[in-house]
Amino acid sequence: MALIAAFLALGLSSAIAKPPKVVMRVSVDKHFIKYALTWDGGFGGYRFLWDVRAIKGKIASCGVGYYEDISSMNQSEGVMRKAYVKYNDKKILKDLRFFARVKSRSALKKATANCASTGVPVPRGRYHVELGWDAGRAGF
Repeated sequence: MALIAAFLALGLSSAIAKPPKVVMRVSVDKHFIKYALTWDGGFGGYRFLWDVRAIKGKIASCGVGYYEDISSMNQSEGVMRKAYVKYNDKKILKDLRFFARVKSRSALKKATANCASTGVPVPRGRYHVELGWDAGRAGF
């Protein structure tokens, strides 16, 4: 019986993965880009601001968001868990649930965003980083 409980505990801990560690907080500025997750059927969504920064010589992802409706929070969190940052056709950071949260949409532009390092060194010159999601479905 104890062995079964141990396996269940191990399975549960791996299923509940933690988002990346916040390494810095930065004030939202004009470089942040607006994004939104919206849901059909009258459910709310998730509005967020995202940017990429160089922090300690590494590419970092920074963000802050606002949940428009508590009923869609779980679905939006699920999408953000599956979100990733991509550089040179490679996913360099997965799970964007580390973003800071604010209580209102108007607070987004005055907020402080959380940043997580990708661990990838910042290249010389200009570079292109993308935000993406794997195809999937969410239900209510």
